[in-house]
Amino acid sequence: MAFSQQFYPLSYYNSKQIKNFAENLSEIGENPDKIFNLRVDAAKNPPIHIKTVTEADLPFICPDVFAGGMGEEILSEMTIKQLEIIGRKGSLFLKTAIKMAARKAMIKGKPISRIKEYVDYSPAWQ
Repeated sequence: MAFSQQFYPLSYYNSKQIKNFAENLSEIGENPDKIFNLRVDAAKNPPIHIKTVTEADLPFICPDVFAGGMGEEILSEMTIKQLEIIGRKGSLFLKTAIKMAARKAMIKGKPISRIKEYVDYSPAWQ
């Protein structure tokens, strides 16, 4: 099954609907990993799953992943290397959603200062 690189139509659905869609793909013998790579918030364990997203998929993560309730937690598990890739190749929408999640996490006192500093000052994120 071929997916468009810009799979933002996944943003039209909530994470429960995405899970159902992925489950249906599994039932017909398709691998739902691509769906979960782009909508990490719908994976079984989003903070763990973000660590397995391929470099090719990172720039195409749906911005909604970081806007929802799991956004800050998912962001806190990302590596600087992942953020570098998104900074170079990701859309302005994705980068803005990540910056907003970083701000929210800092306000709540979550320990993500190195991530916040990176997205605020890295040339790829400006």
